[in-house]
Amino acid sequence: MYLLHILADVGGLVSWGQARQWRLARRDTKFLNTDPLTQVLFLLDTWWHRVNWLVAYPFEGMGRGLPPDFTRIALAHLRALPAGRRIRFEPFADKLIGAAGLTWTAQDSSFAREALHGAIERMALSTLGDFGAAQLEYRKRRLGRGTTSELAAFRITPFGKWLLDAIAV
Repeated sequence: MYLLHILADVGGLVSWGQARQWRLARRDTKFLNTDPLTQVLFLLDTWWHRVNWLVAYPFEGMGRGLPPDFTRIALAHLRALPAGRRIRFEPFADKLIGAAGLTWTAQDSSFAREALHGAIERMALSTLGDFGAAQLEYRKRRLGRGTTSELAAFRITPFGKWLLDAIAV
């Protein structure tokens, strides 16, 4: 719901009324009457090119902003992947971190790599999963007395490949 709220706001589909109630913008009526594929393309394009991705991972260690062209570089790396192939997340994330110059700026850097991986998962891959553009595969990892889930691998769906190519132009 949070993602949809951001996309509707940044995409200009809603305006704010009294008591911060949403009102459909004039543009929204046209949007609602378009075909679902056009709606998905508009919303993903809005996320990729107009939203500050730090809303998905707002931790102080990410600094005040992402490196220049981070979203463009992430898009290029994702577009280079074949549709349907299982991609191990950690090597992919490490490669993207290096290519984009993504850094962790907080003083405690003992978990920097893990935090940057979490940022890539939340900002790019989880969002693609929400759009049906990626299938995410999680594994359990021991954490203290319990377990946590971590992203192990992902696949770009054929639909996702098409979407990524469409928003690149």
